[in-house]
Amino acid sequence: VLATPFLIPLNMYRARLESAASSALSREVHIRGPLHLTVYPDIGLSLSDVLIANVSGARDPQMMAVEKLVVGAKLMPLFSGELEVTELTLEKPTIHLEITKDATPNWSFGKKSDPGKPGDAAALNRIGFSHLNINNGSVTYYNAVTDKSTALTDVSLSLNMPDTARATLALPLTLGGSLTYNGEKLKIDGRLDNFGALMNARTTDARISIGSNVINAEFTGKLGTEAGVSGSLKLGAHS
Repeated sequence: VLATPFLIPLNMYRARLESAASSALSREVHIRGPLHLTVYPDIGLSLSDVLIANVSGARDPQMMAVEKLVVGAKLMPLFSGELEVTELTLEKPTIHLEITKDATPNWSFGKKSDPGKPGDAAALNRIGFSHLNINNGSVTYYNAVTDKSTALTDVSLSLNMPDTARATLALPLTLGGSLTYNGEKLKIDGRLDNFGALMNARTTDARISIGSNVINAEFTGKLGTEAGVSGSLKLGAHS
């Protein structure tokens, strides 16, 4: 029984994973590195050198490049060729977020992002996961409309959603962790009422607090491309 998981031919999942992810995200996903089985703390797959293409016309060709992606999954469905994701861990990801010249956010998944490849919003909603961990990542943000950009480094965040029997991203999401901005380390804590809405470029209620050695801030309001950022902001200094 203990040896059985190691007999699963992992390469059979490469094309299936690439195809399913590409369909859900409406852009090309490639797994260039080897696949390995993980057994601790949960059964799952370890993928190396994972690339997610950007939308057409974006400044960077890849929206995301992940050195190592660990996909936690339920064991029994694997034997019947199904992959039920429970947790995702991104090790050293490089993420490029961008507002294109036509004011479209590149994180709006499940929509038509390539004229020849229609999106599948329902596929995105079927992904479903309870935990997403980002370790030692970097994030850039560029707005082609205003030509403004910023960069975050040392990004380590934990994002969690309630466990449900139904695979969906339309759930509350809590997040916590730290990152570095302009040389200053910031502690992040927050909640999004509907994570799926944000991933589909719609608006969701949100609460986000940021703490640092210089200033503390707390935002309560709405996030999303429909309303931008609107709400109340509280600022406090240590002095």
